[in-house]
Amino acid sequence: MAAEIKPAQRSCDDRFSSEKKLELLNKLEGSGDDINSAIFIPGENGVISVSDDKTIRVWLKRDSGQYWPSICESMPSGGTSIYYNAAERQLYIGQDNGTVTQYLFSDDCNRLSFVRDYLAHQGRVMEVVVAHMLKWVLSCGKDKLFVFYSTENGQRLGSYSFETPCTSLQFDTMAKYAFVGDNAGMITMLRCDVQGVQFINTFKGHTTSIRCLKWVEEHQLLFSGSCDQMVFVWDVGGKRGTIYELQGHK
Repeated sequence: MAAEIKPAQRSCDDRFSSEKKLELLNKLEGSGDDINSAIFIPGENGVISVSDDKTIRVWLKRDSGQYWPSICESMPSGGTSIYYNAAERQLYIGQDNGTVTQYLFSDDCNRLSFVRDYLAHQGRVMEVVVAHMLKWVLSCGKDKLFVFYSTENGQRLGSYSFETPCTSLQFDTMAKYAFVGDNAGMITMLRCDVQGVQFINTFKGHTTSIRCLKWVEEHQLLFSGSCDQMVFVWDVGGKRGTIYELQGHK
């Protein structure tokens, strides 16, 4: 994709330019190994985390103000990524062994019920995304593969192979576009439907591995962070190939 890199516009009242320091509110301690992913539980004073210690932990805030585990669920291998669909209380966990596991999260936040395993990858799952309106679960992995399945019957609907390991994933539900970052610093745009996967474009700008992606559907913007210490904002909706470079990391 031909792209023009521009510095992000700034103003004197830019709220992102604040000199205020972050304040530590709490610490969640107890995992026996590296924590690979953690998310807040929408509508609850709680956090879900997965770790290389092969557990899923649900932490709830108690009257004391401290967070304590309400669930400690064992898995066959270390958890690497989390996606939680709050509307249906469905929890999806990517694992180091390549499996994506689906659970039902109880209303009282004290129980996980196994639903299904998706044998998605031959290596570590790097990211899981769920398009609940389409009833799809999508994932990418170190096995250089992007895949997506039906959450209704567990059937694989399509896949796409890369030359280098995949590192990150985002999905535009309305347009059915998947954005997959890889170890070479490229972002591939794919079109998904029940017939399979179609290559659309490649976004080039980063010089090394993509670490994270964030799709903002309202503004049709894709944010990417890389090991090259750069953050880019890709104006996908503008269709002009414009990239905004956000500076600040050293």
